[in-house]
Order: sequence, then structure tokens, then C-alpha cells
Amino acid sequence: MSPSKGPQTLDISALEQKALSYLERFDATAVQLRRVLRRFVASRLGAGAESAPGLSRADWDTRVDVLIERYRGSGLIDDRRYAEALGRGLRARGASRAAVLQRLRGRGVDGETAALALQSVDVDGGASAEFTSACALVRRRRLGNYRPSEERRDKWQRDLAVIARAGFDFDTARRALTQAGSEDEET
Repeated sequence: MSPSKGPQTLDISALEQKALSYLERFDATAVQLRRVLRRFVASRLGAGAESAPGLSRADWDTRVDVLIERYRGSGLIDDRRYAEALGRGLRARGASRAAVLQRLRGRGVDGETAALALQSVDVDGGASAEFTSACALVRRRRLGNYRPSEERRDKWQRDLAVIARAGFDFDTARRALTQAGSEDEET
């Protein structure tokens, strides 16, 4: 058994230390950091931590919001930067526009910020960016022309379904399956 650490205190410096420790390890949106800090406050208050007298849970929520706004103002938290980085990585791995937007919304990025970030990631335009991303998925999952030639015809419907479930439209999926990898075979 480990020795008890004694009563923990809940004050603004502990809150800020938790926030900075989290941001040191992970890039986060304001919504993600707010969740982490509210869980931290709840766990400390629930564990009987000593808090400044007269401060309720709502007071601590307000302090969390003030801290997050301060971090936003200083640039420590930037939802647009976060969305662009995550969007760029997802697109490179073969995620469709719809899948990237859904993932960003799940991480707490508002729709407008997510759309603007994805627009800056897809500098070459929507349709060609979708095709490039679909080709990346085909390459990564070894579908279409990346399969052995004797398997391609038998696996065509299955490969098409994989790309459709990833959020790509039929034409993009068909083009990616037939064109991706063909330039590799020519060399």
C-alpha cells in the first residue's frame, strides 16, 4: 500500500498546473481542455480536497472558463491550428471530407472553424483533394491496383464498399480504385 499524500488543495495554481501539464503532453481544443479541467475539479471536490472557502462547483467552472479564455488569448489554445493539424493528418491517411469534419466536431471544434481549417488543408480544391485522399486510402489499405492482379476482379465490390464506408462518393471511389497504383506499375 502506498502512503497517503495527505489532503490535496484545490486552488487556482493547482488548476493552472493541471492545464499546463495536460497541454504539455497533448494539443487540445478549448472544449477538450474544459472537459479535463472540470473532471479535475470534480475529482478534487469529490475527494474532500480543501478548497477556498465559499467557492462552489459553479465558481470553479467559471474559473476554468476564465483560464481557457486566457490561454486562447495567448495562443496556447488555438482550435483552428488544432483542426488544421488533425485535418492534414487525417487527409494524408485517406479520410474523406465528411469523416474529417465529423472527427473535428467530436473533438469540440465548431463547424465553421472545422470547415475553414479543412479548406486551408485542401488547397488544391475539393474534388481533387477528395480523390487524393481516396487514393491514399486505397494505397494504405492495399485495395484496387495494390492487390495482386488475380484478386482484383473478385474483390472489386468489397474494395468499393470499404471506400464508400470511409465517406467517399461512388465516382471518387471508382476512380481511386482504378487509377491509384497504376502509375506505380508503369515504372
